[in-house]
Parts: sequence; structure tokens; C-alpha cells
Amino acid sequence: FSSRRRHTRYGTVTGVQTCALPIWNDVYDVLEKNLEGRKILDVGAGFGDFLAIGRERGWDVTGTEDSEHAIKYAKDHFGLDIIHQSEFTFEEDAYDAVVSAFTFEHVEHPKELADQIHACLKKDGVFYVCVPNDYNALQMATPQADKKWWVTLPHINFFNFESLQSLLAECGFIPFLRLTSFPMEMFLLMGWDYVGNSTVGRACHWMRRSFDERLPRNVRLEFYRALAEKGFGRTAEVFAWA
Repeated sequence: FSSRRRHTRYGTVTGVQTCALPIWNDVYDVLEKNLEGRKILDVGAGFGDFLAIGRERGWDVTGTEDSEHAIKYAKDHFGLDIIHQSEFTFEEDAYDAVVSAFTFEHVEHPKELADQIHACLKKDGVFYVCVPNDYNALQMATPQADKKWWVTLPHINFFNFESLQSLLAECGFIPFLRLTSFPMEMFLLMGWDYVGNSTVGRACHWMRRSFDERLPRNVRLEFYRALAEKGFGRTAEVFAWA
């Protein structure tokens, strides 16, 4: 279960640049508010940035990944021993929390994976899943909508909040919170055409980064929660009870 997370966005953990530091801390804030236990599994752990943050916050962390390059990076830069997908076994009732970010859009059988995750969670454990929020209303309102730039070759599944929550419910989860990330489509609607233009894309990225970093954490959570409740935002992120 490979994650396509990037490790060069912003923030530091023990001096190493990592992916979406403010956002990952927001996720841990929600988990810690709703759980007593601190044992977590990251399915599709990528370069290990999420687990590195969790370890610093006192979590007992485990990760699985199918990219040898990502596993090596996590070992070299964070000292994490992420388990290769081929060697990992889901144990029943083993974890207080499971996270999976930017993975479900890549897997051939998402329900099978969700069932395995449900089984490995302890009673009243929490699953956090994050996928691109595709075909959302803002995307479809952009002048570039006919290009469907969000349809990329590695993605074989396309989710929005409703379809993601439907999958979770089918597997026995009870969703209790939606979050999202900055709606990048707003730049397109304001005339910043980043589709196929990496220079404009980088500029938009840095503006989005600045926005996230400058907002107080509680304000950022409430802002993205409000967007998510209406189905807006670049990502569909759901917390659900097992």
C-alpha cells in the first residue's frame, strides 16, 4: 500500500524537512482528543513524516509501505523501521488508531483494505483516511474543468466525501468528523492557472503554505471542518470509529 506523499513541503521534525507539518499535527490533535491509547499504524506511510511527528508526541508508531525508496528514506532521515507491505500482517485488535493518507486512490481493492484496517483496530479505535476530493463543485466550476487535470495515471479510484463515507460505513466504521485542506481550485477561479504550469503551481503552493502556517491551529481546524461539511476542499478526510 504505497503512499504518494511528498516529503519536501514544509516544516521540520528533528531538523528534517517534512510533509504538511501543521496538518499532521492537526490530525494528532483530533486523535489524542478522542483516544486514550497511543498505538498507531500508518498504512502507506510514505517517507515516514507522519510517524516521525507521532513518535515525538509519544506515540508507539508502526508503518507499512511498498516503496523501497520511501522505506530507505524513512530509515535514513527519521530512524524509522517501516515494514514492507509484502512482509506486513494485519493483526486483530492491535491498534488504537490507523491512518492512511493518499493511498486509497491507488489500491485495486479499497474495500478489502478498509476491512483489514477495521479488523486490526481495537474496540472504539479511530481510523483517519485522507484522499483527494475529486470532481468536487469547485473543480467543476473552474474554466479548466474540461481538462480534468486531477485525473492522473496512478489514481484508479476517485472519491468525494460521500463515496468515501459510504465505503467506510460498508466496512463497519462510524464517521464522526470531516476535515479537508486548502481548496487549490480557488487559485484557478482567481486567474492563477497552475494546470501544466509548474512555476505558477509553485507560487500557489507557497501561498497555500503561508495561509496554513499563519492560521492558529484551532482556527485552521474549524475553517477546514466548515469547508468539509459542505464538501469543499482539495482533500476528503474522514475520522471514523471502528
